[in-house]
Amino acid sequence: MSAGAFLSYSYRDDEANKGLITYIGERLELSVGAYLGLAFKVFNGRHINWGELWEKKIEREAARAYFLIPFLSPWFFRSEACRRELSFFLRKARALDAPEIILPVRFIKCSYVDLSGDPLAIEMEKRQVDDWTNLRHLHPRSRTTTNKIEQMSLKIAGLAVQAVGS
Repeated sequence: MSAGAFLSYSYRDDEANKGLITYIGERLELSVGAYLGLAFKVFNGRHINWGELWEKKIEREAARAYFLIPFLSPWFFRSEACRRELSFFLRKARALDAPEIILPVRFIKCSYVDLSGDPLAIEMEKRQVDDWTNLRHLHPRSRTTTNKIEQMSLKIAGLAVQAVGS
């Protein structure tokens, strides 16, 4: 398993927010890598090439990544692919006894969707989430957004160092 992260999100959320999730992933890759002085790969579905077997690619990249960063939204919880990715990382976190490898981001509130009996939503509610609901409409290069990405980068770099040391 290499140091790296896997972004799990609905493409609809990324498109509706002008590629913000993709941008966050790109910035995290550069910033966490700079803090560690090492290459830090952040995978998202945009890294799948034309003609590739996308399910196999996602499975391979999920197995390689150490961290999962799920961008939670109504579309996320309705996506079979997102649910499969989250389930995979929940199993991985249990096997490694490392719940901190899942770093949820509340991207869009799920106020209008009944998730009361949803085991994955319940699992995410047990964790501290990074709330982006008020930031997702800001310009990606705004001071607030770049500061938030920087805070995420520091947290991930620290967790990566702890993981290697343990």
